[in-house]
Amino acid sequence: MVTQVVPDYESQAPGVVEYREDIRALDSGDLTFTSLEGYVVTRLFTQALLANGPLLTTDSFIHTLDTSMIDVDIGIGTRLSFSATDHQASETVWGTEIGSDGTFTVRFVWQNGTIQSE
Repeated sequence: MVTQVVPDYESQAPGVVEYREDIRALDSGDLTFTSLEGYVVTRLFTQALLANGPLLTTDSFIHTLDTSMIDVDIGIGTRLSFSATDHQASETVWGTEIGSDGTFTVRFVWQNGTIQSE
């Protein structure tokens, strides 16, 4: 068992499907949990830039993250949020079993102190 901060990269969640399409179209690289995490961070960062508007400063961007990035749904099965006191966008962990053939199976999702079996 391992824990992941993103869902399985073979998930049918809309944001993960978009990740696979983008990787295959733009990079033709391997699908990995690490690249999915980077994709999620990039999508969240891009949304924050758009929410900030064209007058970007360090202070304005921090203010945008702290006040405007709440319950953001990028299609991974959990909403992402920032605040002035919490800079960890996700409180969700996917418990993943690695099969003897190298496949991944999500066995549980821990979210906000609650475990959901898959």
